[in-house]
Amino acid sequence: MRIAVCDDDKIIRNITVRLLQEYCQQRALEAELVTFSSGEELLKYPQELHIVLMDIEMDGIDGITTTGQLRLKSPDTLVILLTSHVRRFKDGYKVHAFRFMTKPIHKSEFTEYLNDAVAEILGNKLITLRKDGVDVSIPIKNILYVSAQLGYTELWTAKNTYRSENSLLMWEEQLDPGLFFRCHKKYLVNISQIEDLSKEVILKNGDIIEVSRRKYPQLRELFMNYNLAH
Repeated sequence: MRIAVCDDDKIIRNITVRLLQEYCQQRALEAELVTFSSGEELLKYPQELHIVLMDIEMDGIDGITTTGQLRLKSPDTLVILLTSHVRRFKDGYKVHAFRFMTKPIHKSEFTEYLNDAVAEILGNKLITLRKDGVDVSIPIKNILYVSAQLGYTELWTAKNTYRSENSLLMWEEQLDPGLFFRCHKKYLVNISQIEDLSKEVILKNGDIIEVSRRKYPQLRELFMNYNLAH
């Protein structure tokens, strides 16, 4: 994953980079961090950017214009706009900014929005599974849940079930913890696919899976936080 910071203020740029470094270390996220001091410099960058933290008020072309031009060549890039003027948020909606962050940056808000962006990027990543002897690539976010069977696991989507020789523990380590949660010794559930929680997990396709009593409070908190962010 490649994350960029675009800000013409060197001090703010360095602070943002330090926050990103701490975040990546805490999340064990492998990410390349790149910085730009202007929108013009960013738009000349030849490689793919997954997440951009973009200051709105910059000399030259501002963050709104830069975001609009970036979306033309890289529509999947997620841009988090930073500004000390909340009134500029309205302009950000026009260029489909992913989130809006106020300056000075608050660490709790920073962590929340980065979690959202990382989950979005990882959810759109493709995973290759095998179905009837044929390799099939599906977006990770389409996986409803993973269930443990005797000696293998099954990955369930709304339309298909895929068998895997990986253990549930291996899937738990491989799939992003911002999107998937081990709710039971037999199940790993996609938080974004939960419709409701009672004594069981009710998924958007109508499937129902178990949640252990010990795991329920944590899952409920994750579910509520995800819905508030989306």
